[in-house]
Amino acid sequence: MSHYFSRMYNSGRMYRDRFEVSSKADSDVAKRLRNAFVADHCRAVWVALPDDAPIAALEPSVLVIAPKEAVAWNRRGTNVYPEPVALVDETIARLNFSTSQLAAIERQRLRYETRGTAVLSNKTEMRESTPTALPKGPFQFVALDVETANSDRASVCQIGLAFVIDGEIRATWSSYVDPKSQGLALQLDPWITADRVRHAPSFAEVMSLVGPALEGTTVIQHSGFDCGAISAACQESMRNCVAVPDLA
Repeated sequence: MSHYFSRMYNSGRMYRDRFEVSSKADSDVAKRLRNAFVADHCRAVWVALPDDAPIAALEPSVLVIAPKEAVAWNRRGTNVYPEPVALVDETIARLNFSTSQLAAIERQRLRYETRGTAVLSNKTEMRESTPTALPKGPFQFVALDVETANSDRASVCQIGLAFVIDGEIRATWSSYVDPKSQGLALQLDPWITADRVRHAPSFAEVMSLVGPALEGTTVIQHSGFDCGAISAACQESMRNCVAVPDLA
């Protein structure tokens, strides 16, 4: 269930905007359809690596020898494909959707075709421009994840944190970040729109909250990408950016 498949096929009747609360019931049906579609029609190739493999060195080595079209996802985020109607119809038939479920995914198709036409209200702009306070520890560790707007590692557009105690997530926190980048509508993560980050705080403003909250805490990252993105964004806004703890 690679999240890349989920992004590739977030279209048509499988479309879901996880931030749109008003359409959650329809979105849940669309998500079920997309998960089933991925299971029916998508495949991934994986290679087992030994525990002592130099993972950080392997990735750039592979990217150097891979064809350009094979690393597109690593450079700008996965493109969203048009809905493969015939294959989706096969999955719908297998799931034996009810009349109400069919109506729900048809509404999602219409939402997909008209996405991005709504204008943010002042209330929404204010909500997304003001990050909430971070939870207070101590915590066993904090997991950090970032999203970037394009191939520039410094173009951080969202930061998310999960706070763990005794092996359980006790709190989460996230904030959009205005990456001050061009071409946002084309290159942002498919779940994040240009309108969402256009009114968000700067990276320096977000880190003025995140940096002190993580000081002295063990911070876990998914891969070297997150650490590299934070470091690059800090360099871009060094004058206002506070120190960032080392990431494990």
